Amino acid sequence: MKVFQLICFSLFSLLALDLSLPQAQAQVEQQSPSKVQIMLESTTWTGNDSEGDQYEFTFLKGGQIRYTVQIPGEEAVTYEDLGDVWAQNGAIVIILLSDYSTYLGTINGEFMNGKSWNVVGKRWTWELKKK
Repeated sequence: MKVFQLICFSLFSLLALDLSLPQAQAQVEQQSPSKVQIMLESTTWTGNDSEGDQYEFTFLKGGQIRYTVQIPGEEAVTYEDLGDVWAQNGAIVIILLSDYSTYLGTINGEFMNGKSWNVVGKRWTWELKKK
């Protein structure tokens, strides 16, 4: 059931970004100069978003994810909940955080970037680097 939900969220994500599947694939091909695919499982990526928040994502086995968020002026908080999941299809990555926010991005070598949104309609961008 989780895989089906991820697929549904992925398709919804493409619609939310006004991208068709061929457009998303073309965007990934343009951003991926090499055909070498990075497998995310058991890797950690760090970076920030357009709001100035800092992140560290660890892609765990079985599609689970652990992440730490550091909002400026606040203490860093780490989460590892059953509802925090990720999936990868080639260079396309989707991260769902407890049915609240969605991260849709692409991998380009040691970098990953993309767009995000949450259930209240907030949107932002983000960039990560493989640690």
